[in-house]
Amino acid sequence: MSGGLFEAIAPEHGVAMHRAVARVEWGALVGVAAGAGAAIGLFRAETRRVTAILATWAALAAGAAVLRLPVGPSRYGAVVLVGTGAAYILAGRAFHAAVSWIARADIPFARASGAMVLVLLLALPAKNADESLTGGDPMLEMASAAWAESACGPLAPGSVILLSDARLERRLLAARAASELRADLLLVPLFDPRGARAARALASEPLLTPLYRDAIVSGAPEEVSLAKFAEARPLVFMFEARHERALARHLVPSGLFMRFMPEPRGRTERRAGLEEFLAPRAEIARTSMSRGRDPEILEVTTRLLRARAIALAAADDKEVVSRALDDLRHFSPEDPMIQTLIRRMLTSKGVIDLKELAP
Repeated sequence: MSGGLFEAIAPEHGVAMHRAVARVEWGALVGVAAGAGAAIGLFRAETRRVTAILATWAALAAGAAVLRLPVGPSRYGAVVLVGTGAAYILAGRAFHAAVSWIARADIPFARASGAMVLVLLLALPAKNADESLTGGDPMLEMASAAWAESACGPLAPGSVILLSDARLERRLLAARAASELRADLLLVPLFDPRGARAARALASEPLLTPLYRDAIVSGAPEEVSLAKFAEARPLVFMFEARHERALARHLVPSGLFMRFMPEPRGRTERRAGLEEFLAPRAEIARTSMSRGRDPEILEVTTRLLRARAIALAAADDKEVVSRALDDLRHFSPEDPMIQTLIRRMLTSKGVIDLKELAP
């Protein structure tokens, strides 16, 4: 029993691992830069004392690995962590000196060259931080790209997406930052019409003015404003239970969203929009996301599918609602809204009651 325990943690100890730490955690560039930074700091009297302390900690970190202190990948000794931080501080001193020397050099575009080197140095830790969030797991990256494709791929070119949720906006902005979201889509945070991002969206598309006015005055866009805008550009609208039912009859499923059409549409078009979600490419995306490997993607997808089910229920298409609930059940099998909506469909003689339903 004890042997198995020590075997499990042995890879994080020993002489073999200090080389891996130096190579993976520090890297050759940081190691050389740390040495150069120590030399620069020790050469100057005003920085000699601090540099000596940092260099001592960095040396202790390397010695700690040899002395069999935990050095990763899941457990680290305190001395190793402090020494690694000290090494990065020394490396930063060397990088600062290099950038300053390049910027002051008597060559064309010296300052611009120094700025480019600085941007490169900032990009490297940003890249490492991004990779650490995914743990280097290609499945997470595949799920993110698949989500962006299945959610927005079927949308018409130049579509305007009216967002009513900050979490969804963050997910779409993250996909855009990773070059996973189409560049022609305009994101409009209608939940914050006075915000900076909303102002930028309005500047790029002045036709949004009536929608902003409705959102500020009454809390939601009106049917006339939405229909008029949809005649000019493809429009995506997130229906909520508090909205007027008349808006739901304009909506047709497209990807994970609902496109707002200028004129009311029928059940056949809504059913066809749902069937497109079962295309092979979308099916792969649904399978990768349903594993729960990325809670944020799962949460946002569930949010969109709830809104879709409510919109179809508001349009009074019970058969199509059942199909939409099947999609929701795939991502959130125990979602309380599923049973609530099914019960109301069975008990409602006329239109489906949407009171107290949240998207």
